[in-house]
Amino acid sequence: FVNQPYQCTSTVKGNVAEITLQRDGALWFGSQPHRLTVRKVLRYADGDDQFTAEYSVVNRELAPVDIWFGVEWNVGAMAGDAADRYYDIEGRALADKRLRSRGEEQQVLSFRLVDEWLNLQTLFTLSQAATLWRFPIETVSLSEGGFERIYQGSVVIPHWRFRLEATGTPGAEFQVRLAQAIRRLREQ
Repeated sequence: FVNQPYQCTSTVKGNVAEITLQRDGALWFGSQPHRLTVRKVLRYADGDDQFTAEYSVVNRELAPVDIWFGVEWNVGAMAGDAADRYYDIEGRALADKRLRSRGEEQQVLSFRLVDEWLNLQTLFTLSQAATLWRFPIETVSLSEGGFERIYQGSVVIPHWRFRLEATGTPGAEFQVRLAQAIRRLREQ
């Protein structure tokens, strides 16, 4: 999946825009390919505060295959160490909730990145519970004090492990829907 382009189509129906990206490719186990299709459908309705991404992974072989599938989302944010900018993962008590933090949470259906100073939140909801990895995007800068890390944003990767059954049988396709919304924390 890394060395070929995805096919892209787009449509507009009423106030809904849709972009479909699809790629027929393979996972390689040694010298043996296992054919799969990956599809991502992005939808946005004019005036809405969110968009959705629907992913599907389809087995195109007669043998079942175990998959570890994840999607990476990058959120530009400011002040990765500020107390009023943080992760909220279903209200869980995180050991370190700063936007600069690293961590893994199991069985996550929703999470958000909160910026109280800007009165904004980026909210993610998933149709299937995932394991969630989070970590910062950092650059290195040389200053008077030497090298230092500069926080640029946050990466979140919901991921799933599953088995795809043989093509043409129930369980040969995995589907998940992710919605991302940017909303005010409170009305002004």
